[in-house]
Amino acid sequence: MLCYHPWWGNAQTDSLNQKYSIPLSTFRDIPSLTIKFAPLALFEPVYNTFEMGLEYKFSPKYSVQGQFGYGNHLTSPYYSTDLGDSPFRTFRLRGEFRFYFKNARMDKSTRRMLARNPDFAESETFKDYISENKSQKHGYFALELAYKNTVFFESELLGQNCVDGVCDFQRFTNYERIKNVGMIHFKYGKQKFYGSNFCIDYYVGLGMRLVDIYLSEPGFSGGGIFFNIIDAREPGRFSMYSITAGIKLGYSFSLKKKKL
Repeated sequence: MLCYHPWWGNAQTDSLNQKYSIPLSTFRDIPSLTIKFAPLALFEPVYNTFEMGLEYKFSPKYSVQGQFGYGNHLTSPYYSTDLGDSPFRTFRLRGEFRFYFKNARMDKSTRRMLARNPDFAESETFKDYISENKSQKHGYFALELAYKNTVFFESELLGQNCVDGVCDFQRFTNYERIKNVGMIHFKYGKQKFYGSNFCIDYYVGLGMRLVDIYLSEPGFSGGGIFFNIIDAREPGRFSMYSITAGIKLGYSFSLKKKKL
């Protein structure tokens, strides 16, 4: 928050000080909503997703964010039947609570105030403040909880009407391989605004994953999975360390304008 200080030393600027002594936080657009798109999720290895999110900022320092992503084998550039890949579909949910280090950017209502009051805009101190605020990348810490569900639609050659290991015939039987992943991450990121509305949000984080993989038909072998080293698909339940990183593109708008 930038409050009133005796910035200038002549009568004209002293008069401006008295006229515009309201804290700048008064002019911020809070609450606000930011629509976000995660472009890197489209190229995520193994299975990619199209992900969109919303950030609701209810105070200058705090916000909550939700994100949903969906994808399948038809949208994946890595899917290949020659490598033994199975058709799949996947979705992902993310929830996040953020704490910003400093008050958010100066929003549209502040710029409108400046446009209506050119004398205040001529202040060198105020120009410096705007320049610093526009160039500032607003850092934050965040706690993220996420869930991912992937279903692989597979088939296996099984014997039918078998007695003592001798089967009348064999046929391919369809089943599902279901993979659930719960995640928790502690993240550090920065959000940079360009102009009045557009922003880029980038972050890194560390955490844990809880993975649960099972077959819809327990009697199936569940073997023969390619790339199992980098993308675990064997039935079982385990935990592992997790790293997350990404970039989001956003467009922000105010939900309630504060009047001067």
